Amino acid sequence: MRTIADHILDIAQNSVNAGAKEIEIKIKEDDTKFEFEIIDDGCGMDETVLSKVFDPFFTTKGKKTGLGLPLLKEYAELTGGYVKIESRKGMGTKIKVEFKKTIDCQPIGDLAGTLATLVLSSNARWHIERSFKDRSYIFSYEDINGDLTNPKNMKIIFEYFKRLEDSINGRKSGSYDRS
Repeated sequence: MRTIADHILDIAQNSVNAGAKEIEIKIKEDDTKFEFEIIDDGCGMDETVLSKVFDPFFTTKGKKTGLGLPLLKEYAELTGGYVKIESRKGMGTKIKVEFKKTIDCQPIGDLAGTLATLVLSSNARWHIERSFKDRSYIFSYEDINGDLTNPKNMKIIFEYFKRLEDSINGRKSGSYDRS
């Protein structure tokens, strides 16, 4: 995971893989910290699994190692931040993460591309709240019209998130370029 956006993508994909139908992402950022929270209604975890989620040699995904959460925890704690997980079997999971924006903080990365990819990658009902200092936006699955498998509409979603991110970061928006 090279950026915080990579962590968000990984954790949100875990929600999709856990069968979540509704996924909420809350991202708050200011000059000193970057926080995100992902809440889902997926299958959740029992106490045994929950007690092992930060073990890099534990996974529920077959033969792969489970490095996503252990790396997220390590990188957040390197900045003086934290990772907190609440989960109940059959009830879903809530993950809250804080990065202090110190010298050890990873770059934030391409949030616009990450959020667009998540919205386009599953049939989950996404609700995204994003704030940067005193500016914010909200995206909800109800905002989407049209066929999201159509390349033209996919491009519109990427450009939409790019414009939203540019607007709260005080940048002039241009066309989205994934290169």
